[in-house]
Amino acid sequence: MTVSRTETSRQGTRHDLSGHIAVVVGGSSGIGAAAAELFAAAGALVGIFGRNEQAAKEVLGRLPEGSKGSWFACDATDERSVKRAFADLERKFGPPTILVNSAGLLESGTAEDTSRQLWDEIFDVNVTATFLCAREAARVMRRQGHGSIINVSSEAGLMGIRGLAAYSAAKAAVIELSRCMALDLADAGVRVNCVCPGTTRTPMVLNAIAKTHDPAAALARYEARPLGRLGTPQEIAMAIAYFAGNDAGYTTGAVLAVDGGNTA
Repeated sequence: MTVSRTETSRQGTRHDLSGHIAVVVGGSSGIGAAAAELFAAAGALVGIFGRNEQAAKEVLGRLPEGSKGSWFACDATDERSVKRAFADLERKFGPPTILVNSAGLLESGTAEDTSRQLWDEIFDVNVTATFLCAREAARVMRRQGHGSIINVSSEAGLMGIRGLAAYSAAKAAVIELSRCMALDLADAGVRVNCVCPGTTRTPMVLNAIAKTHDPAAALARYEARPLGRLGTPQEIAMAIAYFAGNDAGYTTGAVLAVDGGNTA
């Protein structure tokens, strides 16, 4: 029997998301891009929500042969843009059954030296965008009686980290939003879970490291964790895929640290 490239990819993911329609907010880079590729390999239709069409199309070009995906213009911090993107997705593919909120903004600063403008920007991208997209997806999923929402927080939302006051506060807010939504949506058959990556080798993290006064020393600090290295976007995506599929059917309100043991 000849096994197609797509079938091989699905076997390799250890997940079956056939028949699902997955929205990945921030799916044009880093963890979101890895999740989009993994979902497509597992059989899902994938909608990438974001502002960078070119980057999204590069990710779509890497999807397995035979899979379906599309970019939908969306500023996730803008309510009207979010509503429009979900409506466009539903017209093209149908109502979403999976949502991944992976858009993020990482900027350093203590509470003393963080400007109000930077504080607002960090909360807009990390918290408000998560809220707006999760709320829109929840309304659709409640109508259909099922769905899975996965919000990407950070180990910074689980512990205090020097020099990351606004980012840590924002990521902690994502965790609590996820828990509250899990309770509020349980009676509708909609699950909400949260993944907290450790320092992961993404463009966002590498850019933040490069902006420090001593990038080599900063990288060494991030690697000084029990597993002795940074995570990969693909490793975080595997955790996201677990929450997305039927294997996690009895799991909601969970907060999973995928951080190389750093918060242990």
